[in-house]
Parts: sequence; C-alpha cells; structure tokens
Amino acid sequence: MGACDFVQLGFCDKKEQPRDAFAFAVSEAQYESGHGGYSGTIAEKGSFVGIPMGDDDMELGLRHVIDKVSFAVNYCDEPDADAWVKRTSDKVDDKWGPAGCVELRGKALREALKRCRKTLECRAFVFFGLASS
Repeated sequence: MGACDFVQLGFCDKKEQPRDAFAFAVSEAQYESGHGGYSGTIAEKGSFVGIPMGDDDMELGLRHVIDKVSFAVNYCDEPDADAWVKRTSDKVDDKWGPAGCVELRGKALREALKRCRKTLECRAFVFFGLASS
C-alpha cells in the first residue's frame, strides 16, 4: 500500500484541548471517507505531535501556513527549505506515525475562522502528514 499527504483544519472551543480538535477532524474524515482504512486522510491517524511555528509565518496568513506544512510533508532535501521545514519533515514523514499539528494564531487564525464561519471563541489547528492509502 502507498501513502498520501493530507492537510486538515481542526477546530475546538477555546476551553478545549488540541486533542478535541484532532478527534473531531478524525471523525469528520471517517464520515467522509468511511471506516475501512487506507483512506489517505487524517482518519488513519491515532495521534499527533504539536509543532510550534513562528509568529512571522502566522502573520503571512493561512495559505502560507498550509503551503509550509505541505512542503514539510513532501520535503526531499531541497536546498531552499528553511530549518522549520527540515525539523518538521522528520516528525511527520511516516504514514504509520503521528500527524503534525500547528496551532493557528494571528492573521492565519482570523482567516481560518472566517473561511470556516467559526467564532472568535474557537481555537484552530492545521493537522498534516502522511497517511496510508
């Protein structure tokens, strides 16, 4: 079997923990893709690892954050990759390992909440990685 990369937004109440957003994102993917396994989505993940990202990246917006985490998943020793991408790639490049998780802040958070019609009382996360397919 192969692997697919995925990027999934997850939300939870401000009082809840990242694991709540992860559980909701997994259940949504299971609903969309079924429970049969090998979907190539976050539904195949049982855990995640939190990976901090700098404020400068957050202020460049949601698209920038998504592009950066996608690059980290698909990183292949490219010379123009920054240190964050290189460190992160090692943590999320296993289809059987944990997903990566970046909590959104600043402009990236505001854009994610607006795009998904959520209130400012929510926390938002980008979950990403490889999943069995």
